[in-house]
Formats: sequence, C-alpha cells, structure tokens
Amino acid sequence: MVRREAAFACAFCGARIVPRLEPGMLCADAEGGFCSHPAESLCRACSRPLCDRHNDPRRLYWHAALDWSVLCPDWKTADRTEWARLNAALPRFPAPGVEPPFEWRRHERESRQSVGLLEYQVLEAVRPLARRWNGDATEMGCVFDGVCAECVREAEAAVSAAVGGFIVRYCQVALRDRLAALRAESEQGIKYIESVLGRAPASTMRDEDSLPPLDTLDAASPRLDWDRWGIRLRKRLDAIDRFASRVAACGSKDDNTSAPELG
Repeated sequence: MVRREAAFACAFCGARIVPRLEPGMLCADAEGGFCSHPAESLCRACSRPLCDRHNDPRRLYWHAALDWSVLCPDWKTADRTEWARLNAALPRFPAPGVEPPFEWRRHERESRQSVGLLEYQVLEAVRPLARRWNGDATEMGCVFDGVCAECVREAEAAVSAAVGGFIVRYCQVALRDRLAALRAESEQGIKYIESVLGRAPASTMRDEDSLPPLDTLDAASPRLDWDRWGIRLRKRLDAIDRFASRVAACGSKDDNTSAPELG
C-alpha cells in the first residue's frame, strides 16, 4: 500500500484502498519501544494502527528556528537583554500638537511590517507541508492530530528544510535591517527634538534618577523633557552602534545557516 495525495492505493495495481481498523489490532507506533496496547485509530497519514496515547495531538513549533536566541547562539544574557531594550517602544513621535518641519517616516513600523510579511511567507511555505501529513500550520506552530511519531518526524524534516531556506534572509530582515531601522528612527527623533528646541539637546543634565518619570511628550511638555528625550535618543544611538557587530555576526556561521531541529 502506498499513499497518493490524500488517498491510499495498492503499490502493485494502483487500485484505491480504504484502510480499516480491524478488531484485535495492536498499536504499531514504535516510539520509545514496542507498544502492545489495543489500537483505537489509524494514523491519518500512513494508516499505522495507534492506541489512545499514540494518537494524541503532536505539536511542531516551526518558528522556533527563527528565534533570535537560536540565530544568535553566541549572545550572552546581557546581549539578549540589550536587544529587547533596543526594541522597546519610543514615545509617540511626532508628539501630539507638534508637527515636524520635515517629512516623517515610520522606520520602526515599516521594519515590523517587513518582518511580519517575511514570517507570513515562511508560514505559507510550511502550510502545504503540514497538510501533506494531515497536519495544520498556524502562526503558533503545526498540529498533527491522530498522526504517528514516524510521520511527524518526516514532516518535521520537511518543515525544517523549508524554514532553513529562509534563515539567511530572515537574519537580514529581522536583525540587520531591523537594527538599521531602529537607528534611523532614533536619528529622526533627535532631528525632530532639535527642531523643537532650536538647538541640540543639552549634553549635560543632573541625575536622571532624581527627575520625575518621563514616558510621553506633547505640546505642553517643558523644554527640560524634550532635552531629556534627546539625551536618551543619543545614548540609544550609541548603544545601537555598539550592538551592530553582535547583530552582524548572527547567522554568519555555517552551523547557523543550516536548518536546525524544530523539536
């Protein structure tokens, strides 16, 4: 018996076969050793008899291979914390009631959209592979219900290879281009603040910890707050420049550009 598309056929004559669960069948899933429990269903991908335990849903997180903790294995805890901090939201720019004297570009939002579009393309490549083994792929991962372990391993290998084909591009869009967008957003913010102040933000200021919290800017914000955000953005630019080499190294090694296990 061979599987052809969504049906089964005789390997010799090609006649269509409808697999059936016969009385007395035992589970044939060999995961973790021989299983002698009574079969309650057939694998939806290969018709192997499965018991109540071995026909449970199995999950495959296809997007795990694109996580920056996988793409950048050399990052230390401090690097991961810094990347999360650099991706934190900035205040709403332009501030309400204060229009910039130049064309405003949403660098950070465009970057997020580019990453989202690429992730959707990866999902579209994964979805037909999951269906081949009677699974379903979503943004959360692949789910195989009533499918044996061997078929899921075959699906995992196919999905891993498909996702691996996107890794180099993903490193560029989600890491390098992303960092460049964060830099451009900060530079634009400094330019905007300079247009409001009529000068560069103050380079010296008393201890930030002694000042009230600063979360937003608007037309009523004092010039001190604009200075404070300008200083923060300059520090942010310095941090981005220092971090550039860490991002540039991600995905550059041979073992990072291959398709990792999705497990």
